Amino acid sequence: MSSASKKKKFTKQSVSVGHTLEASYDISLFIAKRGTNQTIGEDLIKPSISVFLKTVMEKEDKVVKAISLRNNTVTSPIDELGEDIEAQLVETLKSRNFSLQMDESTPRDSEIVLLAYARYIDNGEFAEEMLFCKSLETPTSTADIYGKLTNYLHINNISMENIISCGADGAPVMMGKKKGCLKLMKDENPEMILVHCVIHRENLVGKNISS
Repeated sequence: MSSASKKKKFTKQSVSVGHTLEASYDISLFIAKRGTNQTIGEDLIKPSISVFLKTVMEKEDKVVKAISLRNNTVTSPIDELGEDIEAQLVETLKSRNFSLQMDESTPRDSEIVLLAYARYIDNGEFAEEMLFCKSLETPTSTADIYGKLTNYLHINNISMENIISCGADGAPVMMGKKKGCLKLMKDENPEMILVHCVIHRENLVGKNISS
């Protein structure tokens, strides 16, 4: 085989590897957005693509076989994509005003996490992204919640003054008038608007009506 043929073959293989890697990342992102079990890549998506190529396109599925969608290889791209998205969001929030929504969630028994969402204007349109998810101690305390928030802002060089409003549920650790987390935030940024989450208010009203 001539050197030119070898170079052409090598280039073709490099392009193929690049395309399969790109496909692996794109499909991993799709799986993450759907919140589907990560094993669906190997169990359903790849076999489905292979069937389509063979029956409709009448092509071999060699390229599909090269796409790695095993559980551990899907997790890695998802983590990398998540880190990249977070880094972009942090850079955005460093230089503009945004609203913050915080909520406590219990995904599993005895586990409590703090979810924080940022809402801001991007190119004239509202955008909303999850900023972070942090584990909380039990029972939850204002000091722990406030500490998790301020530590995240400090590490990422996001000023508390950039937060123009903050919403949360009516729990004392969040909305307490003297020692709640939002009260501590407003002490640091007096211009901040505090909001009792409308959804939680509707839930409280619904409970009272039903009783």
